[in-house]
Amino acid sequence: MNKLDRILNKKTGVVDIAYFIVGAIIYALSMNVFILPHRIVPGGVSGIASILQNTVGWDAGIMYFVLNVPLFIAAFACFGFRFVSKTFVAMTLVSVFTELIAKVFPDLKYSPMNDEPAIGLIAAICAGVTSGIGLAIIFLRGATTGGSEIGAKLMRMKFPGVSFGRMIFLVDLVVIMTGYIVFKATGVTNAENAAIFSLIVVYLTSAVIDTVLDGNSVARVALIVSENTDGIKKALMEEMQRGVTVLHGSGGYTNNAMNIIMCALRRQQVQECRRIVKECDGKAFVIILHATEVLGQGFEDVNKEPL
Repeated sequence: MNKLDRILNKKTGVVDIAYFIVGAIIYALSMNVFILPHRIVPGGVSGIASILQNTVGWDAGIMYFVLNVPLFIAAFACFGFRFVSKTFVAMTLVSVFTELIAKVFPDLKYSPMNDEPAIGLIAAICAGVTSGIGLAIIFLRGATTGGSEIGAKLMRMKFPGVSFGRMIFLVDLVVIMTGYIVFKATGVTNAENAAIFSLIVVYLTSAVIDTVLDGNSVARVALIVSENTDGIKKALMEEMQRGVTVLHGSGGYTNNAMNIIMCALRRQQVQECRRIVKECDGKAFVIILHATEVLGQGFEDVNKEPL
């Protein structure tokens, strides 16, 4: 490894740690301010830690770390060091900051007022947004916080036909239902509200993570199959100032040769594209796809350094 590679690796490592610290602090604040005081069970290991703190009084930060250890051991055995290294650092930081914030602000704990449904709903919305932002910042650097992600990856080895996102949802759903049953059995008031608020948190967290990571899908890709390829191509380039690529294909049933126009669009240009296609060929076949990232002329610079 030459000197430049060492410098770049060191810089990347410092940036990784900075992102992990910021994301862990935000997620830990979400846990202490919104999730734990309102008996919310956000799925995964965080949800189990919330159940344990709200029923037997064990510190959530410590339990978050302890419960993750067996998952990391299993993941290390199955997937190797490369997979678990960054995630272990991020998970440890989340555990440490959750404990530190709880110690620095001891008044952030459950109170009878938290049984108010309106307060619980507001807390659930805030928890979903803040925890989603914290986790997304960590995900941006190629790590996770363990828990559901590792559990889902391990379970997919047994059930490969189930998608990764669906597996995570199933894991979170089992944890939420377990929380409801435990809270109900131990006499916790408004256990039903806690379960509903937990589902809200899981949904909002996922939505916020997708928005941060994908930039809310700011670009679209249009695939247009038409007998008037030349007319549509000319209109897209002249009226919308968009470049196009013409792909050559054939019909699966007829085997007739045909041209397919591919055009990257900004989100606000989709309706204009539809109008042009309609005017040029009312029988055209159009597919509009979400693009999480488009690099090149008219969009982000392809030479832009990634996060």
